[in-house]
Amino acid sequence: MAKRNPEKTRKNILDAAVKEFAGAGLGGARIDRIAEESGCNKRMIYHYFGSKDGLYQEVLTALYTEMRQHELAIELDEANPVDALVELADRTFDFFVQRPEFIRILNDANLTQSQPSAETGPRGDLTADLIRQIAQLLDKGQKAGTVRAGLDATQLYVSIAGLGYFYLSNGYTLGALFQRDLLAAPEIEVRRDHVRAAVQAIVREPQ
Repeated sequence: MAKRNPEKTRKNILDAAVKEFAGAGLGGARIDRIAEESGCNKRMIYHYFGSKDGLYQEVLTALYTEMRQHELAIELDEANPVDALVELADRTFDFFVQRPEFIRILNDANLTQSQPSAETGPRGDLTADLIRQIAQLLDKGQKAGTVRAGLDATQLYVSIAGLGYFYLSNGYTLGALFQRDLLAAPEIEVRRDHVRAAVQAIVREPQ
């Protein structure tokens, strides 16, 4: 008899749930389809996650955790403050490009007013760590005279995330309006350069 691997089972379910929630949203998602995709039965899904809503919360938490780990993979507090903040913006933008499912699930979560649960994972701690590091970079840069004074770490991060999120989440409608394929690879690189320049303009102390 094969030995049960709870971690692998949870991962298989979460991976299948990401696909299902990204495609159908919370309201349209079906546990039957998640069970078929993951190779687990419905009883096992309810055993691990309690309900469809519970699974949705776990998916949100897992994706936020993955994003924060991606953003915190660089040593922000050891780099030049302006360069480090631009690199953070690059990594945040990269994550949205690499994980389009996250954007679709976030859009749905905002429509349904769903929030990732602090109890289901380390997302809250990782977010606090990220904001703390941004604040340290701002302080270091302000003392060195390279970063403008008065910037709020949370507001800066919201701007960094928004520069990529809005563009990618609205790429189809914006592309139709401007008659450009804004989600094509060359256009994505143009946008990436714009994000870098915008963050530099926001944080750099005018000379």
